[in-house]
Amino acid sequence: MIERHRMVIEGFGCRTRTLTDCSAFMTQLVRRLGTLELGRIQINVVPKTILNSRGKFAVPGISVLVEYLESGAGLRTWPEERFVTLDIFSCKEFDSQSIIVLFKGFFSPEKIRKAVF
Repeated sequence: MIERHRMVIEGFGCRTRTLTDCSAFMTQLVRRLGTLELGRIQINVVPKTILNSRGKFAVPGISVLVEYLESGAGLRTWPEERFVTLDIFSCKEFDSQSIIVLFKGFFSPEKIRKAVF
């Protein structure tokens, strides 16, 4: 039977980042996991309206999905909420504390919630 390892990190009160920045984070994540990236999908989620509820221009959300040799990871952002979520799933063990340090250093969340499975 294949062992599965999974970790979810939710960041609240994060700095707003661009798609380029989020893609750079995922590149750092793949390096930190010590694996080989096989493919990547990057989506800039355009809001339904250009203006948000406060009458300011809405910043699009970002999704970056990376498939790597042992499984994959997904990063999703909600800039208006200053919320970021990272979901890592792998057949290979990884150092979850090292990933948390990377996440905190990159997004500077005021608070995080994590779950390791």
